[in-house]
Amino acid sequence: MDVCSEALVIELTGNLDKVDALIKLLEPYGILELARIRNRWRGNPQVV
Repeated sequence: MDVCSEALVIELTGNLDKVDALIKLLEPYGILELARIRNRWRGNPQVV
């Protein structure tokens, strides 16, 4: 988390319900930018 008098920068990891709950909580304050990246790895990734 990074905080200044005009903005917050928050990085959150967790399941989708957790992320959605935080977004819903912060929406009344205004979200200027949002990036959601889902983990594409399922199981054990193989290194080639």
